Amino acid sequence: MRVAIALVACVAAFTLTGCFEGPKGDKGDKGDTGTTGPAGPAGPAGPAGAAGPAGPAGPAGSPGAPGKNFSIFINPANGTCPDADEVIVSGYCFISGNRVPFPSMELLGNNRSATCSPPGAAIQMVLVCAKP
Repeated sequence: MRVAIALVACVAAFTLTGCFEGPKGDKGDKGDTGTTGPAGPAGPAGPAGAAGPAGPAGPAGSPGAPGKNFSIFINPANGTCPDADEVIVSGYCFISGNRVPFPSMELLGNNRSATCSPPGAAIQMVLVCAKP
């Protein structure tokens, strides 16, 4: 019987708890803002942006050093370069027939004139002259 009384008392207590509460009160004021938390990890890098417009043209460069002057002469007079300042840097003597370069050319006078050997065997001379 003691158990039954305890059981009835517990059921009565649970049942009657809602009857003893008062009316609901007004809503309270909003609380203060909390402190800022730590920053999160960095996200992945974004895609590259579009290329910008081309920049303006730069200033003109300074003039370069003068280049070497090369001249090619076919059948030059007396086997010399026309300009007195030029020297022979290459040359060919051609013989009659299939116009294969004749292998014998002699440079004379400090590379300022040339002759084909033997004389009269060549039908054409080609000289490449340059200013040193």
